[in-house]
Amino acid sequence: MYRIPHQPSVDGNTVEVQEEMARYTDNALRFQASFEFLNSKFSGLTKAIKGE
Repeated sequence: MYRIPHQPSVDGNTVEVQEEMARYTDNALRFQASFEFLNSKFSGLTKAIKGE
């Protein structure tokens, strides 16, 4: 999947650093939230198995 650049540079580079950083940050936050959710689910299952 390609994104259309807002302002390509003179040398033809179409990477927009701010856009990539924003997408990376969004992805990292979503990953962390998913990981914490799964971790709490597994923790609950472990406690249920141990009878705590």
